[in-house]
Formats: sequence, C-alpha cells, structure tokens
Amino acid sequence: MNIVLVTDKPRANAVEYFCIAHGGRLVALVNLTDQPYENQHITSYTISDIPRIGHDLVIVDCHDAPFVISQIKNYKTAEIYDYWPNRHKLLGLLKQSNLLCKRKFEVENDRLLVGTEFYSCDHKVIEDIPSSNTDDLQSQTIDEIYEAYNQACLKYPDLDEKYQTGENWRNFMKGSRPNFYSAIQRSDKEALSDLLSNFFRNELTGGTFGGKEGYDGFCASGNEVVELRSYFNVWKQCVPDTPIQELNNPPVGNPYGVSVEGALLNSNNFCNHYRSIFLSRLFSDIDNPVIAELGAGFGGLAYYLSKNNTDITYINFDLPENLMVSSYYLKSIFPDKKIKLYDGSSAPISREELQEYDLVLLPHFCLPRLTKLSIDLFINTISLSEMDFLNIETYFEEVQRVTRQYFYHENMLDNGAGYKYFPTSVFPELADYKLLMNAPSRWPAFSLSSPGHCHMEFLYQRNNGPTNKNTTIGDNL
Repeated sequence: MNIVLVTDKPRANAVEYFCIAHGGRLVALVNLTDQPYENQHITSYTISDIPRIGHDLVIVDCHDAPFVISQIKNYKTAEIYDYWPNRHKLLGLLKQSNLLCKRKFEVENDRLLVGTEFYSCDHKVIEDIPSSNTDDLQSQTIDEIYEAYNQACLKYPDLDEKYQTGENWRNFMKGSRPNFYSAIQRSDKEALSDLLSNFFRNELTGGTFGGKEGYDGFCASGNEVVELRSYFNVWKQCVPDTPIQELNNPPVGNPYGVSVEGALLNSNNFCNHYRSIFLSRLFSDIDNPVIAELGAGFGGLAYYLSKNNTDITYINFDLPENLMVSSYYLKSIFPDKKIKLYDGSSAPISREELQEYDLVLLPHFCLPRLTKLSIDLFINTISLSEMDFLNIETYFEEVQRVTRQYFYHENMLDNGAGYKYFPTSVFPELADYKLLMNAPSRWPAFSLSSPGHCHMEFLYQRNNGPTNKNTTIGDNL
C-alpha cells in the first residue's frame, strides 16, 4: 500500500514508524518545515504535486491538520486521513498490504541516515510442492525409519515410568493420528510414505506445526500476511543482516506458506532460523560441538542448525511418533550426511562416538545412554511444560548429568489454553548451573500478549564450565 505523508515532524516520525510495522510504503513526502527529513530515501514534494504521485492514501501528521487537509482536498486526490484520530482505521486498511518492511540505519558525519527495504509477499502457496526425493531415496528412507520406529516400540512395555509418555501427549497422539496408527498396524509402508510425503498438511504435525487443522485454517485465512508480518517484525530486529531468502523451506513434506521474493515462508521459519543463529553463537569456538534437542517437532531448528554449521553433531530425542517425522525430514534434506537412527541398542554412547555422525535421531528414552558431560548445548522449546512433572524432573536430572556448557529452553509462564501444564516457576532447580538470561518469549503466539499461553526464554551455563569468549549476551537474546 503506497502512502504519501504530509508532516511538520521530520525526525523519528510516528507515521513512518507505524507504516514500517504494518506494511505501508511511504512513496513521497510533503515536508512542511525547512528541516531535512530523517529518511533521505523518501523523495520530497509539495502539496500541489500529490495528484501526480501514484498512491493509495494520504496521511497527514501535523499541528494544523484540518487546514492542511482542506488544502489537499482542492487537488481531488485519494483518501486523506488525519493520523492521530484515525490510527485504528488506518491499521485496518494496512492489513490489506502485501509488504514486509525493514528499516536500515547508518551514521554519516554524526547524522543518522535512515533507509527502508521492502519485501513483497507475492501470493499464498497451497498448491502441492513436489518432493525433492527420488523414488529410491524415498523407499530407502521409509524402510529405515519404519524399522527404527518398530525397534523403539519394542522397548515401550519395559520403560521406567519416568520415560512413559505424559498425559497430554499420550491422549493427543491417540486422538489425532488415526491414519498413522492404522498404517503402522497394517505394516502399510505405502500409506506411511504418503503421510510422510505430505506431513505439513496432515495429522503427523498436529501439536508441532498445526497438522491438517492448521493447513485448512491457512487455506481459509484471509490474513496470512498479517500473521507472517508479526513474526517477520521480530526476526528482522534479531538478525538484521540476514537475507530473507535464507529462510526458504526445502521441498520436503509438502510445505505451504507465503511466497516472499521467491522464498516459501511460514511463521515457524522465523522462530527456528533465529534460534539457530543465536544458539550457533554459543558453540562458535568449540571444535566439533555436540548439540542435543529434546522434542524437535518436525525438525525445523535442526534443519537450520545443520544447514549452517558443517562441523556439529546434532541429536534429537523425541517420542517415536514425532521422531519418525523429523527423521524423514532430515534424511530427505541431507541424504549425504552421516545419520544414526535407533537400532534397539542399550549400550552407552560416548561423546567420541556421537562425533562420528552429523545427525543422531533417537527415541526419548535413550537419553540416559549418553555418557556424562557429552553435550555442549542442550535445547528444549515449547514442550517441557506440557509433560507430566515426573518427566520434567527426569529430564532436568539428565540435562545436569550430560551437559557440559549451555542449557537453553523456552517454556510456559502461564496457560489459558485449557490443557494441563506446569509453569517454569515450578521447574526443578539447576544446582550446577548459573542463569545467564531469562526473558518473556518474543514470538507472537507465545508472548505475554498471547491469548492462549505465554512462555519464557532461559539460558543457563554450567558452573566452572569453559567460557565462550565469542558469545554476546544482550539485546539479541
């Protein structure tokens, strides 16, 4: 949406700030003062020039707005709004915009220079995305992860209570994945292959990405750009120099979203990409670091971590049903990486053995197999609070046992979503660690303003552990 701004406030202008946040493009400026406007990339005109400038709205932000508006009306231009009395109406109009906007700053001769980058959200992508897998790779991948799943299921009857699936996920799995369990019971690999080939759009990502309900809602939505923009606005401040094309979804699992400058994006990309950049800073000066995640969902964070760090070992511990999805995703994207799947073994796994692999994908109950202090960074996001308290205690004990440097997690402060939970305020103490940072979640679905639930980020470092001199703890946390 193209906007002409008429103002006598040339510095830190409220209208420009408002437009950047909500997708408005200032195409021209009428500066009613003799002071230079802060954003030099916006061309200045006079009021009489307005009719020949291509625009959708004129917004007036000045001390004598009624008089200025009366002057502009003489030129029979587009709709005109006095900014301060009409902010809410303007917000509604800007929801129609297909732009994502990012300001760029530099200083020249002690003066702040402001510029703006615009990304166009071209169209909603709901048509099928062909898989990158060859038939042979698809068949081999299905065979391997099917065998790993069966090996995990054989262990379930004898699992200690503390590794049994908690009430929330146990009930949710049973009620939300009928086609998956039916295919498993029939040993129907063809049906399983079809489910995994389309997991972004079906029951296999219920609870981790949105499943079929999320896909159907996206198809019916008319405000997908508004949601995407709310995540983009957080991401752009956290990693300001990153090209948005770096977030593009690979063609695995039939992804959907919004096409932005040729990249296929959804809100989840912004969370996972940022976390991967931040967490990579923590292990940037460690040789062959070993990173473990508890509950990786479909594998979004793992994808960015493995894509951008060639010397790491990444481990995912997850429920076997979810592990099958992330295993399919990561094996399909990285067919040339050395990947270890579960083989039914109960033997200890040393740090040195882990470092022989790029990706290690194991059921959750294998965590005790890791030897002491074998992990450099342990991660959990948006799942510990949803477990039974016995599970939480167990995993905290394991984190303290196996993690030699950092523990990062983002979990629930409070819940209005109607399911059982345990807030971070009642989580067990981490006696062997010091807290480096905690802050409310930055992401719209999990922030303090979320109507359903809100989360908090935590970063801990092991006491007397090695100090990472390259790590910056500050505004980008």
